[in-house]
Amino acid sequence: MLEFEGTQCLNSALWSKYTTTIINRMNKTQKRSVSPTSFTQNDTDTLNTFLDNEKEQAYANPWHRLDKALRLNRLRDFAEKEAVRLNLPEGDLKNLNVVLQKGLAKGQLSSKATVSYDSQKQEITEIKALVMHRNSSGNMLFQIVEKKSGVTFRKPKQSSEPKQNSEAKATEAKAVTKATDAQK
Repeated sequence: MLEFEGTQCLNSALWSKYTTTIINRMNKTQKRSVSPTSFTQNDTDTLNTFLDNEKEQAYANPWHRLDKALRLNRLRDFAEKEAVRLNLPEGDLKNLNVVLQKGLAKGQLSSKATVSYDSQKQEITEIKALVMHRNSSGNMLFQIVEKKSGVTFRKPKQSSEPKQNSEAKATEAKAVTKATDAQK
């Protein structure tokens, strides 16, 4: 919850800029005009209600529309659930979090095709690119596999000459070789 009395740690210019930004956003969404100078207790309650509603609706968007910080939060929640499901020790949980953070930073986990996200439950159901292996010492190894696009080759253009069979080509090559040897 936002406390207005505890704003002494913030300088007044920063605080006024913050409240002005929030109030402008409130004005747009609630079709109501509030000025930053006439901020009353009723407006404080309205601001708190607005912030609570925003907090509840923040994760309701599809995965590709979530902010990076919100995605990171959902990835951490996913890692904790996987740690409980797989009974992972704390070290493996940290490794999983590091792999997921690096994958998000590289853009490997930013598409909705890679991450299955349920916006109704507001949780990640599956990360398709995440591969888990248990090594010989019993530790889990995590890796995000990048899907590489396949290379397609174009067929060479057919020449206007009819194709010769391989025996005819071999005979012709021998004849050319004999002719060059005879000239030497």
